Amino acid sequence: MLQQAGLDAEWWLIGVALATTALGTLVPILSDAGLLATPLGSAILGTGVAGEFWPIIFISVFLTSAYGAAREVLLLLAFGVVVLLAARIALRARPPRVLRVLQETVHTTGQAAVRTAIFLLAFLVLIASDAGFEFVLGAFAAGLVVGLALDSPEGEIVRMRLEGIGFGFLIPIYFVVTGMTFDLDSLLTATGLALAGLFLALLLVTRGASALLWLRQLGRRETGGLALCAATGSTEPLAPLGGEV
Repeated sequence: MLQQAGLDAEWWLIGVALATTALGTLVPILSDAGLLATPLGSAILGTGVAGEFWPIIFISVFLTSAYGAAREVLLLLAFGVVVLLAARIALRARPPRVLRVLQETVHTTGQAAVRTAIFLLAFLVLIASDAGFEFVLGAFAAGLVVGLALDSPEGEIVRMRLEGIGFGFLIPIYFVVTGMTFDLDSLLTATGLALAGLFLALLLVTRGASALLWLRQLGRRETGGLALCAATGSTEPLAPLGGEV
């Protein structure tokens, strides 16, 4: 409907943009507010994961596919098997000797656990890129595996090290680069402001509507907060599409 009304963008691109939640923006806010362990935090994380994961899958299979959709789906299944095997190893294969080495280097310059996590990140990103997927899918999978591996009191200190790298170094760079490339002049025109208001409303409708499923459990006030958080967006999902909007 927006394309038919004259908006200069492909309908599928608008759909992907409206279907995506910026989970990376929400997690630091939830963490600092102490909401991650609450029912509201769980609802926001679940909504945010769905709003990050499925648009990435759609982009990887249908929009940036190098081999065609059918073969890309098979490659995606194969990639999923690799991730599941890595997750199984992370949960089951924890030799005491290896764990002892990892724990002993946490407070030294060796940092074996941190380096292993970064190596796994690079490895899965490389596999995802070689298979023709968006590299964010590999990073998402690496976070899943590392999170499972560190889901214990012993892994808490390693998680803190990785959070320091992410929140203290990588995420600020992302926001700085986003700010540097943001087209402020186009936004401040009459058309830009009108479109911004329209898309804010559409984000609240498309992403916030799912919050109604939590109404009985969370109540009206927290359901409203969930709807607003779910409608959080960023330019990240559009980066692989060449900034066509």
